[in-house]
Amino acid sequence: MKVNQMASIKAVIRRNKTKSDGTAPVALRITHKQKTKYIWLKRYINPINWDTNRQKAKGMSKAANELNVLVNKLKSSYQSIVDELEVNQNSYTLEKIAIAIDIKQNEKQQICFHTYLENFLTNNPDNLQYGTLKKYKTLQSHLRSYSATLSFEDISPEFLRKFESHLKNNFNLRINSVHSLMKNIRKIIVKEYNLGTINDHPFKKYKLKTETTKRDYLTADEIKSIEEYQPTNPSQHITKDLFVFALYTGLRFSDICFITPENIIESTNVHGDKVHKLYFTMSKTGEPISFKLPNKAFAILQKYNLTDDSQFIFPVINLPPKSTNERLIQKKESRNAYINKILKEIAAAVGITKNVSFHISRHSFATKALTLGINMEVVSKLLGHADLKTTQIYAKIVDKAKDDAMDLFNY
Repeated sequence: MKVNQMASIKAVIRRNKTKSDGTAPVALRITHKQKTKYIWLKRYINPINWDTNRQKAKGMSKAANELNVLVNKLKSSYQSIVDELEVNQNSYTLEKIAIAIDIKQNEKQQICFHTYLENFLTNNPDNLQYGTLKKYKTLQSHLRSYSATLSFEDISPEFLRKFESHLKNNFNLRINSVHSLMKNIRKIIVKEYNLGTINDHPFKKYKLKTETTKRDYLTADEIKSIEEYQPTNPSQHITKDLFVFALYTGLRFSDICFITPENIIESTNVHGDKVHKLYFTMSKTGEPISFKLPNKAFAILQKYNLTDDSQFIFPVINLPPKSTNERLIQKKESRNAYINKILKEIAAAVGITKNVSFHISRHSFATKALTLGINMEVVSKLLGHADLKTTQIYAKIVDKAKDDAMDLFNY
C-alpha cells in the first residue's frame, strides 16, 4: 500500500524577490508531492537578519520577536489544517490545503470587532489602567452607535475616514479627541496583524491626524499672586495647597490625590540636612518615578497627613488607599471637577484672566524649569514623558517668551 506523503511547511525568504531597499519577502512554503505553494506574510526582512536553518529572524529586537511570533503561530495553524486533512482524507492535494487555509483566514477576517472589543475589555489581557480602559469603552460606544455589525474586514481606510467624519459631525469632537479614539483602534488592528489574525491593516493607508493646541502657563508674577492669596474658606485652602504643590513638582492631579506617607522617604545629605524624596508610580503611565521634593512642596505636605499610611496625605479622596481602582478613579474624577471650579474662583480673585485648570500647573512647572536652565531630558523625566518630543513643546514656548521679551527693546 502506498503511504500518503505528508505536506511540509517551512518559513523562508524569497531572495529573488528582494525589493529596492534590500529587504526580501517572508513566506511560508508548503510542499506536498513535489509541488510547492507560497503563503506570503506581507512582511519583509533584510536577508542578513534571517536564519535559514532555524527558519526565524535573528536577534531579540521588537521587530524580530514580532515576526517570529507571527511565523510560529501561522506555521502551527497551517500544520493543524494539514493534520486534519491527513486524518479525514485518504488522499489530499496541495490545492485542497490552499483552499482550507483560505477558508480559515476568511473566518478570521470575519471575526466580529464588537465581540472582540467586549472580550478585550472584560479580560483586559494587557493589564491596562482603569483610565485607559475607560477610553476603550468610549470607543466601543461610538463604534456601536455608528455600525451595529462590524468585522475586522469591514475596518478599511474608507471606513475609518467615514467614522472620523461621524465623530466630528455628530459629536463635535476635535481632531485630537478623534485621534485618541482612532489610536486605540490602531493598537488593536496592529496587534492582531502582528499575530497573523488579519492579513493587512488599514492604517497603512489612513493616517492619524493631530493638531497643536495652545498650552497656557502661569508667569512668575501670576504664580506669586496665587501663593500670596489668602483663602476665604476651607475648600479654597486645600485647593490652593494642591495647586501650589503641583506648581513645584509638576505632578498631575491624579497623582497628587493618591500620595500616601509611605511614598515620602526621609534621608540625610552629606551636610547633615534632612532631604525628602517622593517615590511612587504614575497613574497615567504606570512608570515609577522619584525625585527630591523642593522645600516649598514639602512644607505644604507638613500641613497634612504624614504618619497614617492607611490614608492619603491630602484630604481629597475620602477612601482608603486599598480601595478598588474603579472606586478611586471615579472619586478622583468628581473631585477634580470640583477642585477646578474652586481654582477658577482663586484665579479670578487674584486677577488672572487665563483659562486656569489644574493641568496648567504642569505646563507652568515645565516652562519654569526650562527657563531656570534645567536640562530638557531632566525635565522630561520629572514630568514622566515617554517621548522627549512632548517636552520639546515647552522649550518652544520658552523660546517664544524670550523672543517676545527682546521685542520690547524695539519700542
